[in-house]
Amino acid sequence: MVNNGKLKSRVVEQSFKNQQIAVFRIGDSTAVYALSNYDPFSNAFVRSRGNVGDRNGVSKVASPIYKQDFSLQTGQCFDDETASVPTSAMRGVDLQVQISVHISS
Repeated sequence: MVNNGKLKSRVVEQSFKNQQIAVFRIGDSTAVYALSNYDPFSNAFVRSRGNVGDRNGVSKVASPIYKQDFSLQTGQCFDDETASVPTSAMRGVDLQVQISVHISS
């Protein structure tokens, strides 16, 4: 668990078919987010180590290397409108989280 001030996140880094997905759950919320673990600015698979927080009321994760903020909902970078990371569809079923294998951008 990562504690970032008021928000706590639980992060899972999962690899499937050469794709790494970082899964975030913030605090006790039922909302769960899945984004590519790849950071386009550092060219490394490190998103799961980023700090989770809020930017103008939107849940975000900061890249741990160069600190760009990405929306957990859309994958769009707040600091560079030309950059985004793929997100993945998810759903909860019987206390399990199911993640779509196909990542969409």
